[in-house]
Order: sequence, then C-alpha cells, then structure tokens
Amino acid sequence: MAIQYLFRLAHTKPVAFLIDKTFHIFPSLAAFLMRHKETREALKKGLQLIDDGMELPDGASREGFIEANRELHMSLPEYLYQYNLYQKSKEERAEFLSYSDYHALVLKLRMKYPEYDNMVLLKDKEKFLRFATSIGLVHRRWLYAPETSFEEFADLIKSADCVIKPHDASWGNGIYMIDKQEGPQVKALYDKCVAKQSVVEERIKGYHITQAFHPSSLNTIRVTTMTFNGKVVIFAAMLRVGRGGTMVDNTHAGGLYAQIDPKTGIIESDGIDTEGKHFVNHPDTNLTFKGFQIPFWDKIAELCKNAALQTKNLFIGWDTAITEDGEIEVIEANSRPDFDGLQTPLHKGLRHKLFATLKELTGEEITL
Repeated sequence: MAIQYLFRLAHTKPVAFLIDKTFHIFPSLAAFLMRHKETREALKKGLQLIDDGMELPDGASREGFIEANRELHMSLPEYLYQYNLYQKSKEERAEFLSYSDYHALVLKLRMKYPEYDNMVLLKDKEKFLRFATSIGLVHRRWLYAPETSFEEFADLIKSADCVIKPHDASWGNGIYMIDKQEGPQVKALYDKCVAKQSVVEERIKGYHITQAFHPSSLNTIRVTTMTFNGKVVIFAAMLRVGRGGTMVDNTHAGGLYAQIDPKTGIIESDGIDTEGKHFVNHPDTNLTFKGFQIPFWDKIAELCKNAALQTKNLFIGWDTAITEDGEIEVIEANSRPDFDGLQTPLHKGLRHKLFATLKELTGEEITL
C-alpha cells in the first residue's frame, strides 16, 4: 500500500515538478533510477520466458542471462539473438550498450544539456513536419486534419495517394495507406482523421535502385546524427526495406534493415529482422544486401548534417527517402533512435565509439 501511495504521489503535478527539477540538478540520479527500473523489468520478463520452457541455444543458459543482466543490464533478446552475448568473450560483451543503459544515457544527457533537448518537436509529427517544411527538408504535400477544412482535406485525398499517421505514432503503429479517392466516404475518413489527430501526407514514390529491394514499400535510409555546440557527426546509418508485400519498411512491422558504412554509403552487413534472423539476400527479390552502394550518399549525409545543426537535439535518427527523381526527402526524425539496431547486424558493440564521440563533441568525459 505504501509503495502504491508513493507511486500515485509521484504523479501529482507538484511532486512531478519537484522530481523533474531534482533530475535536472542531479542527472546521474535520473539515469540510475531509469536503468535500475528497466533492468529489473528485463530480468523479470526474461526469467519468466526461460522458466516457462523457452528453448535456449547451445552455450546460452539461465545463469548466463542473469550475469549479463546484472553486469551489463541486458534483456533476454539482447543476450540471445541480438548480440549473441553467450558466444562473446568478456571483453567483447563489455563493448555492447544495452537498451537500459542507452535510454538512461539519453535521459542523463537531456537533463545535463537541456539546450540540446528538442524531443517535444521531434516526437510530434505535425510539429516536426511544420518545422521541416520551413527549412526545406520536406517538399511533399501534407496536412494536419484537426486544423484543416474538409474542402482542403478532400482536395488532397482526391489528387494523391496518401499515408495517414497519428501525430504521435511510433514504430509504425496506427499508420495506413489510402489510394486517391472521392465520394461520400471521404467525409467519414475526414472525421476519423480529425478525431485521431492524424497527419495526412502525400505518398512518395521511391528511387528505382533502392525500390528494387522491395517495390511495395517506400524503402528508407536511417541516418543517426550526434550534434553539440555547432559540431555534428554521422554516427551510423542503415537501409530499411519492407518484406512480404507490406507497404511500410518499419522493422517492427516485419521489415528488414542492414547497416551502412557512414563513410562510404556501402552496406556492410546482411539484412536482419527484429528476431535476429539474417538474410544474405532479400527473401522476396533475392537482391544482395552486403556491398550495395546507397545512391547519392554524399548528398544524404550532407543534408542530415545540415538539418541536425538546425534542429539542435543531441541524438537524431533521420528517416530519409530518395524520391523517384533522385531528390532527398526527410520522412521524419526520431529524438531517441534505437541503438540496438546499430549493434545487431554485425553483432558488434559500439559503447566505446559512442562515448568517444560524446567526448569529442562535448569536451567532457561522459559516464553512466
């Protein structure tokens, strides 16, 4: 009862305000508490799966997972198929940054450097589209249904195939496509979009070379930038493609991703899905991932670096697309891009690279 009371108390406005101020003064405390909470939850979920009879691969064990959770704050998927930690040496395991550690680090940096925390802008699709259009990152037509008349909505729907997204959507949830249409059903669609606070965007046609992997989806390039005090670094990049005829490339919706060398724009890994399965070739089109040169890579990299300097968030995951005429269009930007996707394709940890980059940018030794 006492714990439940404290939990409710923490969510009242005055106490929540005090907690927020305390965390800004002591960002390491905020990071510690988040990491502790997420690590314990990951341990509980992982042990439940193992104790319920989950079959473990040779070399993996219940005790090995507990050790990885205790020492490195790893979840069971990270221990097993994301990073294959049970096959790694102690030194190799220490190079991986867990989901819990990464989220704790992002929180600490947000509190420590609030001038480089622009998460409110990046998490809201309507706000970001408005900003991105104003600085020339977005050229497609779009509208925010609650602030648009039915006549304007109907004109867009009539003239273009569209994608509809909740303004606060993530992981591809709630996103769906519609073909251009007119008639009485458009009013019902408009009412639905207003009620759901949806963004409606003109659907982009992708470049033939990247579309060859999976023509049904718009295949995008995720570029992760790190920015601080007028300096910007492209930390990592990946190609994301759909699979099985889906219309989206999001990995949480069944898509595949492959790691790109940020210096050359050449794919350096096989394709991989969220269950850790590797694909030398795309299962639908048989195109090979490794060695594929991303078209217009220098142009993509330069655009993302310039955009990051104007957006001022320490971490940004830019989802970009090459349009059918070879132009670069920003689809959206993510304030806390997943770090596990950068370590999984090659099963190679990036902890040292991340903290070295933070020191290069901030001039400070950042620790958790």
